[in-house]
Amino acid sequence: MHQIQDDHLELERILGSIDNVNNAILQKHEADFIEAYKDHMLKVQVELLHFKKKSSDFFLEMKKNEKLKMLEHSVKWLRDESVTLASNIEELKDANRGLRQKLRIAAEEKEQLHDGILSLTHHNRILKDSVKQLKSPALIAKYEK
Repeated sequence: MHQIQDDHLELERILGSIDNVNNAILQKHEADFIEAYKDHMLKVQVELLHFKKKSSDFFLEMKKNEKLKMLEHSVKWLRDESVTLASNIEELKDANRGLRQKLRIAAEEKEQLHDGILSLTHHNRILKDSVKQLKSPALIAKYEK
């Protein structure tokens, strides 16, 4: 019986030793797992930061492209508007030339009419003077004889 107790104690000692080895292995595996988990999480954080930067860069590029498209649209509209205004200016210049020509012709006609009026006024005065002279009693007496 003593042998059984010795064997039992030996088995408990061996089981305790195996239990200690098992605990040591378990702790090592836990430490390895935690280390691997930390490394993995660090990689995930780096990738997350990388993707955030990439999405931010993409968003900025997209905004820049939208602004560029808007500016291109504005430039096209301004170009079209300037062409329209240039053609309107040419039409107005042609109309202005025509009106200036009409004004010059009207001024010449006015000058001619003014000269004609002055000439007719002068002839009218001469005729009035002639009529006055013809109505004078001395002249009427001279021609009545």
